[in-house]
Amino acid sequence: MVVVSGDVVQANPEFAPSRWVYAVADILGVACVEAAMVPLWNLLTLVDRLDVFSGRAVRWVDAIIACAAVEAALVLFVTLYGGLAHAEYRDPASGAYVDVVLGAVGLLLLAAFVLLMLVVRSSSGRHRPARRAGGGDLTWRSE
Repeated sequence: MVVVSGDVVQANPEFAPSRWVYAVADILGVACVEAAMVPLWNLLTLVDRLDVFSGRAVRWVDAIIACAAVEAALVLFVTLYGGLAHAEYRDPASGAYVDVVLGAVGLLLLAAFVLLMLVVRSSSGRHRPARRAGGGDLTWRSE
């Protein structure tokens, strides 16, 4: 990412002050995605044990929500920074606000994901699998 930002600065020297801002935002974004893989792996382990709706899953869902919220903050920052810091380089005739629209779409998608994870969090801990008395199939019961 730092190499790509260096190539962009060589092609467009007017973006030199923003090189490290975008590089750090990219590195933090990738770190958020990688950090979300650990709780996701643990949730998948709970699914394998048929224990995904237990109270133990709530902390992993909270970690995924936190990663998504940090990622949304990064998208908002990059969108606003790119829209405000580079406004003088825009050509109004070319409709060059595509990056702002893409940032808004990204924020909407991340907000929808966070809301979905909040629904999953609210359902965790309220239901648990129970075996039938005869040892048959799983049924779900509310607590």
